[in-house]
Amino acid sequence: MRASALAALLSVLAQLSSHHLIFDLIANFRVQYLIGGVVLLVLSLITRSYLSTVIAIAILAVHGTEVAQSLYGKRNVIASDNTVIRVMSSNLLASNTAFESYIKQITALDPDLIVFQEYTPAWHSALVRLTGRYPYQIAKPLNSPFGIAMYSKLPLVELAMPPVNTTPPEINATLSASGTEIRVLGVHTKPPISNALYNDRNKHLQNLANYARPISEPLLILGDLNTTPWSTHFKKFMDFGNLYDARRGFGVKPTWPNPISPLQIPIDHIIVNQSIDVVSLDTVSVNGSDHKALWADIRLRD
Repeated sequence: MRASALAALLSVLAQLSSHHLIFDLIANFRVQYLIGGVVLLVLSLITRSYLSTVIAIAILAVHGTEVAQSLYGKRNVIASDNTVIRVMSSNLLASNTAFESYIKQITALDPDLIVFQEYTPAWHSALVRLTGRYPYQIAKPLNSPFGIAMYSKLPLVELAMPPVNTTPPEINATLSASGTEIRVLGVHTKPPISNALYNDRNKHLQNLANYARPISEPLLILGDLNTTPWSTHFKKFMDFGNLYDARRGFGVKPTWPNPISPLQIPIDHIIVNQSIDVVSLDTVSVNGSDHKALWADIRLRD
C-alpha cells in the first residue's frame, strides 16, 4: 500500500512540472513510472488489493497518455525527390578521451551534419582527422561542459546576427542543401540542478521559441536541451515555436545517462519546423560518454 501511495504521489507531482524544479525533474521519468505501474498492477492483482489495482490503472493511464501524445502519431512524410540529409547531435562528455573509437563510429554512421556538445580543446585536436570528411566547421571549444561545434559536409555559414542565447554559447548557421538554405541552431542548455539553472534553461527554451516562431524557411535545432518531451516547459517551447519533435513516431529513444539503462531519459533532441520531414531516427552509444548520440534522416518538404 505504501508503494501505491508513493507511486500515486509521484504521478500527481509530475503533472505540476511548470510550477517547480523538483516537479519538473519528476516529470522526466514517465517511462519508468509506466514500468512501475505494470509491476504494481501485477502485484495488486496477485494480492487482490482493490485500491492498489485502481491506483495502478490510473498511473498507467496518466503516464501512458503523456508518452503516447509526446512520442507517437508520426506526421505524414510527403513523397519527394529531395535529398535525404543525415544529421546528428552528440554530447561528447568533456572528460571523455575515447577519441579513436568515436571517430570510427562517426565514420560508420556517416552523418552529413553533426552538432557536438561538451566540445573541448582536446576534442578539437582529436577530431581534426575529420576535416577532410567535414570541410565546413564552426567550432567553439571550451575547457568546460559548454564548448560546442558544428561539422558539415555541406556548405555551412555562421550567421552574423546575435545568437539566441550567449551563455552558454550556441551556433546559429545556415546550411546549403539542394539549392535551399536550412537554418541550423546548435544548442546546449544548462542542466536544471538548481533554481537558478532551472530558470536559465527555461528562459533559453523560451528564447529559442521566440526565435523559431516567425521562421517559415527550413529550421533545424540540434542539441542537449536538458529536458524531456514530458516537461511543461518543453511543450511550451515546441508549441510557441511552431516546432516538431523528430522523435514522434519513432519511440522514446532515451539518451542519458548512457551507462544506466533503467534510468535513461530522452534529453538530447532533434527539432524541426513545418518545412522538414523526418524519414528515420535512432540513437547510437558513444564510447566514453554519458550520452548516446541522436541521429535522424531528414528531407526538405516541397
